[in-house]
Amino acid sequence: MTTVYPVYYETHGVKGAPAVALSMGLGSDLTRWSPDFLADLARDHFVVCIENRDSGRSLQPGDEVVPYDLRDMAADVLAVMDELEQLRFTTVGFSMGGMIAQLVAITAPHRVERMVQICSSGGESPPALCEGVHEQFERTVAPFDSREEMIDFLTESYRHFSHPNPLSREETRASVIERLDSGFSQRGYKRQYEAIRATPDRRVELQQITAPALVIGSEQDNCLPVESSCSAAQLIPNAELVLFANKGHALDAEILETVATWLRRG
Repeated sequence: MTTVYPVYYETHGVKGAPAVALSMGLGSDLTRWSPDFLADLARDHFVVCIENRDSGRSLQPGDEVVPYDLRDMAADVLAVMDELEQLRFTTVGFSMGGMIAQLVAITAPHRVERMVQICSSGGESPPALCEGVHEQFERTVAPFDSREEMIDFLTESYRHFSHPNPLSREETRASVIERLDSGFSQRGYKRQYEAIRATPDRRVELQQITAPALVIGSEQDNCLPVESSCSAAQLIPNAELVLFANKGHALDAEILETVATWLRRG
């Protein structure tokens, strides 16, 4: 494992309220969390939005960086919570962030109150991917002739993953531009994807998670198949499984409302 290095984070709510650490997916910065969701959650939680290494405003070292995997990214989460003096907290993650949340719960069971994974994996290595997804990821890190070509590709890619309820092309394009301007890096995306694939199988460890867990899956997920969510829920003791129909690989309002409601149930 590599040395923990500083990652960018933002907090919402009052320190002293129950803490929640949020981890985002592959290549995404913390602005992908809905402001409405953050404001709602911050009414009775201390919310910590963590920008994964190699995303957004977190440190993006050069090509000489030592390879890392998701266990190192889980260690980053714990380091942030140490810095904020949060001994106990809930860990929540979307997609790759859900894999990180699993590893936080596995490696620090004495610190994790609860765990939530959204549209994530069943702990297999490498994770199961829907048809064509690996090729999409590989194209994302390949050279583009221009910034406009990259914007066009990413716009269609993100609309594909959010199907059957994609944003309009105009909304998605604006989101892509915002993402590029806030620190998206092909180099960082590539390293994160390599970290996912390099992380050892953790299906046995999922069976040892002691924290109450919520597993959310999408029946139309065309990135990580819904079977992976079902598998995670079967492996994690006493996990609650919630499956959504007619939703893609995306964080929509209904999914986020389900997370907030579950967290408030105590």
